Amino acid sequence: MTVFARYGRPPVAVVATSQEWSSLTLASVLSARGYSLMRLFEGAEVLRRLADRPADVLIIHDDLWDYSGEDLCRELAQRR
Repeated sequence: MTVFARYGRPPVAVVATSQEWSSLTLASVLSARGYSLMRLFEGAEVLRRLADRPADVLIIHDDLWDYSGEDLCRELAQRR
């Protein structure tokens, strides 16, 4: 079953990392598998974007420019 068949649309993946090369690597793998991608570099941007468009997959690096990965996960859990 393709990701399109499962979701009825391209699933959305968010890659949140302060490392450009990591985001590009993950983007190439996920895009090749049919995911629509958001590459974000700041926790505040992740929070803003996810308020407007929920993601199917979140990949969060442990050290963003303005948040730790742990703090960002806590904030996202509180907003659920």
